[in-house]
Amino acid sequence: MVRTGDDGPRGISCLLADAGAPGLSVAAPERKMGFRSSQTAQVLLDGVRLDADRLIGAEGTGFNIALSALDSGRLGIAACAVGIAQAALDAAVEYARERRQFGQRIIDHQGLQFMLADMATQVAAARE
Repeated sequence: MVRTGDDGPRGISCLLADAGAPGLSVAAPERKMGFRSSQTAQVLLDGVRLDADRLIGAEGTGFNIALSALDSGRLGIAACAVGIAQAALDAAVEYARERRQFGQRIIDHQGLQFMLADMATQVAAARE
């Protein structure tokens, strides 16, 4: 994205840069809890120059292109979040079946059963 005009969002255009373009680099990947299979990193631009033929779409439509990319990505992010929640629930249930306290498995304590049931309900609701 680059500002090509002064007309607010209509002054932003989208250009395609090759990964090896001089001045383009990628920062270290972000560390995300529970979401390591999808890398996120900043793209750093320091004096990158591109020809006009690298323009994607019409000049001034970059903001709409960016919003469209966000819209299509939200479903994938939601699916990943539900998967992470399911994995957390599975790990909690497994741990509760193994851990013993006061002479019994902690999964046999009603208070913990309520908490796990709430977690399962929220994961099921997120799937809908």
